[in-house]
Amino acid sequence: LAPHDTSTDFDPGAPGRVGAISFLVSFILYGYLIPISLYVSMEMVKITQSMVFIAKDREMYYAPEDEPAVARTSNLNEELGMVNTVLSDKTGTLTCNVMEYFKMSIAGVSYGSGITEIERANAARKGLTLPEGEDPAAAAFKEKYFNFYDERMMGGKWHHNADAPIIEMFFRLLAVCHTVIPDGPQTEKEIEYRAESPDEAALVVAAKVFGFFFFKRTNTTVTVRESTKAGVRDVVYEVLNILEFNSTRKRQSVIVRDEGGRLLLLCKGADTVIYERLDHGHAQNLALKDLTTSHMEDFGSAGLRTLCLAYCEIKPDFYADWSRRYVDAKTSLGKDRDERLNALSEEVEKSLQLLGCTAIEDKLQDGVPTCIKQLAAGGIRLWVLTGDKVETAISIALSCRLFTEDMALVEVRERDFVSAANTAGVATTAPRHEGSTSKLDGAGASAVEAQVLREKLDEVEMENIRMQHEGLLPPPPPDGVPTGPPGTVQGHSNVGLVIEGGALALALKKEHHDALMALCNACKSVVCCRVSPMQKAAVTKLVQVKCGAITLGIGDGANDVGMIQAAHIGCGISGREGRAAVLASDFAFAQFKYVARLVLLHGRAAYRRNCEVVQYSFYKNWLTNLTYVFFAFVNGFSAQPLYTSGLIATFNLFWTSLPIIGFAVIEQDVSQATVLSHPVLYKETMLAKRRDFFKEQFKWLCYGTWHALCVFFLPMYSMAWPDRKGLYDDWVGIGCTVYTATIVAVNLKMAMRTRYWTWVNHLLIWGSVAIWFPFLWLYGLVWPVAQIDGTAEMNWIVRRLYPSPRFWLAGFLLAPAMGLLADICAMAFQRHLYPKPNQLFQEVEYLEEVRAQAIRELGLKGPSSRKHEMELGAAEAGEVPVAVSVSASTRV
Repeated sequence: LAPHDTSTDFDPGAPGRVGAISFLVSFILYGYLIPISLYVSMEMVKITQSMVFIAKDREMYYAPEDEPAVARTSNLNEELGMVNTVLSDKTGTLTCNVMEYFKMSIAGVSYGSGITEIERANAARKGLTLPEGEDPAAAAFKEKYFNFYDERMMGGKWHHNADAPIIEMFFRLLAVCHTVIPDGPQTEKEIEYRAESPDEAALVVAAKVFGFFFFKRTNTTVTVRESTKAGVRDVVYEVLNILEFNSTRKRQSVIVRDEGGRLLLLCKGADTVIYERLDHGHAQNLALKDLTTSHMEDFGSAGLRTLCLAYCEIKPDFYADWSRRYVDAKTSLGKDRDERLNALSEEVEKSLQLLGCTAIEDKLQDGVPTCIKQLAAGGIRLWVLTGDKVETAISIALSCRLFTEDMALVEVRERDFVSAANTAGVATTAPRHEGSTSKLDGAGASAVEAQVLREKLDEVEMENIRMQHEGLLPPPPPDGVPTGPPGTVQGHSNVGLVIEGGALALALKKEHHDALMALCNACKSVVCCRVSPMQKAAVTKLVQVKCGAITLGIGDGANDVGMIQAAHIGCGISGREGRAAVLASDFAFAQFKYVARLVLLHGRAAYRRNCEVVQYSFYKNWLTNLTYVFFAFVNGFSAQPLYTSGLIATFNLFWTSLPIIGFAVIEQDVSQATVLSHPVLYKETMLAKRRDFFKEQFKWLCYGTWHALCVFFLPMYSMAWPDRKGLYDDWVGIGCTVYTATIVAVNLKMAMRTRYWTWVNHLLIWGSVAIWFPFLWLYGLVWPVAQIDGTAEMNWIVRRLYPSPRFWLAGFLLAPAMGLLADICAMAFQRHLYPKPNQLFQEVEYLEEVRAQAIRELGLKGPSSRKHEMELGAAEAGEVPVAVSVSASTRV
């Protein structure tokens, strides 16, 4: 009533001031377009997903060792749904790391009559039958770490063997060459061995069974009760030096002085490094080398872990000089300390005499073949990086179904590079035994190495083409990425690749990275043998960089830490080799089989849910901010807010945040059983690209634009006319009506996206709508009690709104209904004409529920529909079932 009393904020005479204030107010209002609450909501969701649903998953709890799953981070949940490649250790990860002494070769003779589980599994796949059970006489000798039987060796019968001196030295080496600590009573039945690894404990137990009982250790001696042909006596060996095992040396040696004053170097390690250090002119080595190699290949094919044993006698004068230099190097503090120690170790570990080899069984973990099959069906590639020899690694890969009988195997050996270099006239540092490290150091070495990798890639491609012609490999998809000749497509392969450690060292040169990855990408599965921890980490980084894919590294020991940390996601197995892998990991559990559940179930669900959180958060803020924009056209762009400050502040806090949190925590688009039995569903998230996310976000914003048009203009024009008393609604009343329509629309939108309904969803969605109305009543009571800024306009607002039919019709019913009608139509057309894989399986689940209900109500009993079983079987095999989609759409 006083036009001259104009607020300075809207004074036409001060356009600069009005413009600046309008800009600042608009900036604050439209700042809500960026959902700051998204950060809080996402953190709450991620913490709940990882610390509750992963860490408390009963199906990932390993009861025998009381080991639950552990989530050490909450930042990688959605990346679990995008894993493309799993890089895994073998020992203790795929296997139990429960070692049992199983077979051995001494003096060129193989001993041990047992049959390994891997031998039985390989025979079963070939349709062969092996004898069941074990020799009854073996039970008397079986104990922890020892599962060996051969009547030629048991009970001291080896004393009468023609090779008794070699056998005696073989067992003496087992009893002395180690760092095991005896514990408990010094009797054969009660003593316990504390070893750094199960392998060492198994070897010491084997020596005890064969008559060389190690029972005492001091700082400088070990005492062994030796049962030989000459009788039983306690022998004290003075331990002079221990040359420790590590991943680079791949061997362990001890230098001891026996009671006769002889200096003995006892050495055990990988065949490659032991053979390099043999006395190649010694008659015993010439006689045993080929036989022992053959036996090790047989043991490796049976899935056994082998170690070579050798020894030599050291001259006192040489040892005195060597020992002095070794002590100087060991006590030095210079940067070259390690190099000096390695050089001195090489100096003394030579001219060895070969004794034979041991073979230890490490059984496969339960559920590993099934887990690998599930990962493969989900499109996830599995690489195994192991320090075992080639034959052992291939045998394990076959037994755990990483390699199958119908796959072709291509091997990349170090000898391939050496042979190519010799043919091309390139100088090489040739190995003295197959598998040892070679160097191509002549001119043209890089070209020769690249040529070998190209030839291996050609071999892989030719194998794939051959299998396509033979019907062992289906035709490649038309939209695949070609890798070579026509018919070869990246990721569409039935070839397994085996790379030896020496060859891998040459292929990992920077100039060969692209060629190496092209070769690996052309194969279905990859096994790297005889690799060091540094090579494991290097391979993981190479896959991560060159493929641009999410990698998951999994291992159980300290030697796997580099690989675990190099991968995007690190998983540790809480096994028998300490806690280093667990402490370095992002997720930890007790068995490899839980990887499938972690990735296929939790990872896929987290990716889908977290995408919904982001899209929904931008959608609801976009909708709200568009109402400000539309209102600006009405108020002359004066920055007049449509809602009071209290309503603006509580929109994300009370009315829209809780439903999406509940959705993101417990929503399931399909059941857990369906996800795990049909891993093909994982491809939907694994193959998702950034553009797919932005495309979906654009759809959400389009829906939000239409919803904003409905919730703003319908209430505004419905309430712009006087009521039956001739009174007009003010902007506060219209704003509250628009606000009500917005709350109902965004919560109904969340309800439409929800498929897995629980009491939590009902409480959060309907509760967020229901408590708005008493809140509005309470908000209107604030001003008479406390004069707080921003509450005067809301004084008794419900007296004006709640009796008005226009408020309920326009704000509560028509505006949300009109807005969401577009969503309903779009979802119906998309689901019927272009169904997604998960929607097909939703229809299958629905039909199963209807069928089960009909059987219950009609009292029918009978076998399941054969047609339905065939449809599910096709889906499990990795074929997104066309038959299912046709059946589902027509029957529904």
